[in-house]
Amino acid sequence: MTGTTTVAGMSVMLGAFNNNGQTVVLYGAGPVTTDALGLATFKLSLNKTGAYVLRTTNESTVLGRTGITVTGAESRKFNVKPAK
Repeated sequence: MTGTTTVAGMSVMLGAFNNNGQTVVLYGAGPVTTDALGLATFKLSLNKTGAYVLRTTNESTVLGRTGITVTGAESRKFNVKPAK
């Protein structure tokens, strides 16, 4: 992506939203701090089947660097199906 920079030490939280845009319970959503490569790793789970998107929340900040503006991100829609 043009004009983006990876940032280490950023606190990131995620939220999950259903097809109607309503917040749903997302386990393991953070906060997680980005590593030296700017990657945040989550172990997530949802307790209901359906279609969802993940979004970063407004809790995201760069630790110790208050002057940095961080824009949000949203995943593509994905489906959770029952276990077989």
